[in-house]
Amino acid sequence: MSQISDELSTIAERRSAAHPSDRSDPPRVRALARTDRAAIVDMAARCSDETLRRRFHAPVAHLTLDRVARMLTESVAVGVVVAEVDGAVVGVGTLHRDARGEGEMAVLVEDAWQSGGLGSALTAALFDVARRAHVSAIVADVLREPRYVMDGLQRHNPDATVSVDGPVATIRMPVLAA
Repeated sequence: MSQISDELSTIAERRSAAHPSDRSDPPRVRALARTDRAAIVDMAARCSDETLRRRFHAPVAHLTLDRVARMLTESVAVGVVVAEVDGAVVGVGTLHRDARGEGEMAVLVEDAWQSGGLGSALTAALFDVARRAHVSAIVADVLREPRYVMDGLQRHNPDATVSVDGPVATIRMPVLAA
């Protein structure tokens, strides 16, 4: 069997893995560890193509899971945080500093864990990273649909401003003192 066929079979198996209600521990958000790479590859395999498209704003079906994991973790980020349950990574958030010194945030939450507050927990952890790094504002480029992502970020930071360009909304959120 080819590498692509093997990887597609692995993705199908992982996507049918245990549902969150089967887990015993609540999610824990922590800094990325060097040993998290395999767990992030597993998480990416459990994410639907649509979830990955929303995170990267483009289809990623042509990429290997290893490449997706590298894109999520191997960068010059100010900080990377993960959400973990029973040893499995179920979400990852990154914060990069842009040319203006502001932070650029991106979050990926595994399908089964979406709409349960995990994205908000990762966002809060990224704001903590931003405060420690003296970042004055965080910018997030998100697809306008589904709307809950924009709404959640605006609820998280009532001082957020939103600008829209086609299907993408840019949300700028000042980093307030803790």
